[in-house]
Amino acid sequence: MNLSKEISGEFIYSIKLTVEPQDYQEKVDGELKKIRKSAAIKGFRPGQVPASVIKKMYGREVMKQEIGQVIGHDTIGKINELLESEKKLMIGTPIIDPKLQKNINWDTDTDFEFNYKVGFTNDFEFNWDKITKVPYYKVVFESDDIDKEVDNFCSKYGEYKKSDTVDGECYLTCSVQQADANGNVLENGVKIETTSFSIKHLKNENDQKLIKGKKVGDTFVLVPHDAFNHNYCAMVLKITEAELHDKAMTPYIFTITDVEILEKAVPNQEFWDKLFGKDAVKTDEEFRAKVSDVLKYQNEMSVYRLFKEDARKFLLDTFDIQFSTEFIKDWVFNSNEGKFTREQIDLEQVELLKSMKWMVLKNKIITLFDIKVSEEELISYSETIVEMQLQQYGITNLPDDEKRKYAKNMLENEKEAEKLYEQKFEGKLFDLFKENMTVESEIKMKDFELLVKKAEEHDHDHDHSHSH
Repeated sequence: MNLSKEISGEFIYSIKLTVEPQDYQEKVDGELKKIRKSAAIKGFRPGQVPASVIKKMYGREVMKQEIGQVIGHDTIGKINELLESEKKLMIGTPIIDPKLQKNINWDTDTDFEFNYKVGFTNDFEFNWDKITKVPYYKVVFESDDIDKEVDNFCSKYGEYKKSDTVDGECYLTCSVQQADANGNVLENGVKIETTSFSIKHLKNENDQKLIKGKKVGDTFVLVPHDAFNHNYCAMVLKITEAELHDKAMTPYIFTITDVEILEKAVPNQEFWDKLFGKDAVKTDEEFRAKVSDVLKYQNEMSVYRLFKEDARKFLLDTFDIQFSTEFIKDWVFNSNEGKFTREQIDLEQVELLKSMKWMVLKNKIITLFDIKVSEEELISYSETIVEMQLQQYGITNLPDDEKRKYAKNMLENEKEAEKLYEQKFEGKLFDLFKENMTVESEIKMKDFELLVKKAEEHDHDHDHSHSH
């Protein structure tokens, strides 16, 4: 198998791969012999079919199969070797060049020529000294923060009871009709027979005041886009987030059909035993200490997530990674087999190129620092995920053997195992970043929550702009 190359554009090689009989013939002959031994063809005894008949019947498909395997096993490796010898890094995978690829006659050809386009990146040096330090926040909790979380626990484990009047923390069930700007029912507008929401999810305090005191059968008018956060708004209107722009910007008339008022749980021994196990907590001070631990755990996740976003941005801004935009678009179009049109790829070009740059940078760092994930590390990480999920529900006393059992069950699901592996792999990568490019910065919880909210709003606005 011979490989030759020439430059066909900036950061693109045109590579010609020639496959000759010595690369495939022995394997083709061997496969045809296997077929001959077991072939059952009318007029011939098993194993006695002439080789010429077997070749005529199966030779074409066997040759295509064996040449495909030769190419699949060796091509990318040989192209990588060629690029590495020139200190270049392949991006994406090779794609057939339709302008150069000749038609193949599988019945008569013996030498086969395959013409590929191969994209590669510029050679860049990774150096920690080039990178701006990013903050890794240490969230400081005050007494008010713990009071608020205690109240959240009591709400979470409280009970809803039927009521005729909206008061306190309520859960409402309503019928909904789209209205015009004057608050009149819109003909042919959206109509929802029943939907539910908690008034604590109303963003605006004035909207909460508007509803309080209302009774079953009463109506009120809200503009859902303004009243709720985008994901909750989609749930209330029973639409997708992509539909919010078209359907959530006008007034809606809500008619109350049911009211349930939350009766919060009382912090006492029975409540603490239910949350943490018998006698694990015996005083209000111990309860607050446990709540503080849960807060730290939850905020550490947000701290890490914010750090990852900042680190990724700073790294992409720091290193000048170049490649052919046109090759990337061709590669995405070809490798996804018709899932995306050229127009869709053009619309997503900015994010596509950013993700490709991140992939190149990530692969360079993984190779440079030899990052790997062992089986035991994956199991341990899965146990941590189980523990975090349970803590969200206030369960903090599950025995280690039970956690391990849950973790192993998660890993038996192939898709879930792959997702956890990627998360752990990325976690090790960002642990490396944390060790080398951070500076600790103390921040009060209320200020940190504003930062998180701002980041989430930015992500939502960004997603929204890409969906139109």
